Amino acid sequence: MTRGLFETDGDIRKLDHLERLKYNAVLACLNPEDGLSVYHQPLGAGVRRLYSTPYDSFWCCTGTGIEAAASPQSGIWYQRVNQNLPTILLGMAVPSMLEWKEQGVVCELRTAYPAGVESSMHLMLSEPRRLRIMLRADCVQDVHVTADSKDIAGIVADWSDESADDRIRLSNDGTCIVMEGMFQDGDCIDWIVRSPFHAEALPGDPTRVVLLYGNVLLAAAGSDANIPESCQNNRSLAEHAHRQNGTDALRFLLRRDGFVDGHNAPLQLKPVYAVGEETYSAYFNVDESHPWIPEEFVPVASGEN
Repeated sequence: MTRGLFETDGDIRKLDHLERLKYNAVLACLNPEDGLSVYHQPLGAGVRRLYSTPYDSFWCCTGTGIEAAASPQSGIWYQRVNQNLPTILLGMAVPSMLEWKEQGVVCELRTAYPAGVESSMHLMLSEPRRLRIMLRADCVQDVHVTADSKDIAGIVADWSDESADDRIRLSNDGTCIVMEGMFQDGDCIDWIVRSPFHAEALPGDPTRVVLLYGNVLLAAAGSDANIPESCQNNRSLAEHAHRQNGTDALRFLLRRDGFVDGHNAPLQLKPVYAVGEETYSAYFNVDESHPWIPEEFVPVASGEN
């Protein structure tokens, strides 16, 4: 529905919402170990997911999960011809390829996001062609267009135009970085995906927050979901969180220095879509005067209750 609404009104904010759905709902409904679907996606503290099995369980969500597994490639690219000018909009950083046969244009997006922030779009054209290419301004920085390994246009972090020749011009229209001009086969657009580590409060209760890396929701292993009150401030949160080295996966350690005794060990964070059959926490408590006390429950086997 979100994708259909965007195609109707062109509101770029809907692409932000669509990206959140892709990472935190669509991908998160699949077991990262075997791809089987989840019955329910709890987002509390100390919660678990129940996944289907190959032969012994089946519910309506099983069919939805199969459908969801086929949808990550959708909603990435958009195209239109506006006043005889072919226009391409990239909705999100997902490795993929757009083939626009009618215009003789192929765009290949190379990225490891969210594990890595470097992204590049490689253009393959049947002949030089005037194009407009658009990137979402809210999630890119340090955009550069290169040809034969030479910078020909760019926009740095403060969005000042650094065009080196006249065949391609860059601008920021407030919602998108717009590159317009005569593109040639082999041109490349490079940028950094803007992915701030930040907290968002539960509406109506500022003491309950979620942690995100860009639009990727992060979860902590286990039931201890207490974090320092200062983590409500995104600058302080960034100082507490550190990317774990030695792995290609997206993993963080969140320091909890100064929290009450028993709740100050670092938390291990990973994307909610990487959570398997384990206890995890997606909402966190920042009220240091009232820490959550985890209480473990043992699931009752089917038929015993």
